[in-house]
Amino acid sequence: MFKGNGTRAAPVPANQVRVAQSRDAVSEEFTELGVTRAKAPSAQEAVDLAKQKCGQAGGGNLLILNTPPFESNGSWRVDASCVRTKNAPAAAPSGSGGRAPQ
Repeated sequence: MFKGNGTRAAPVPANQVRVAQSRDAVSEEFTELGVTRAKAPSAQEAVDLAKQKCGQAGGGNLLILNTPPFESNGSWRVDASCVRTKNAPAAAPSGSGGRAPQ
């Protein structure tokens, strides 16, 4: 689940979304885009799903964990803030169909 605050940004591929363990671990300026929550069979899968939701739905390039991943009722959960850093790279151009330039 991604719950945005109304701030929009271009989608970011999940593999380009970084993870910070806490707000204290982030030294760069950022704009908060919303909150991301995810659940999956493993902690890593939950983090990966949260990164995907943050990047695609929110346009965030940094996922800040509000708590470490935790297990509840047999699945792992992540509660994190989705943010976009001030100096985030521009989104890659779309429309190439995934092909490399000739």
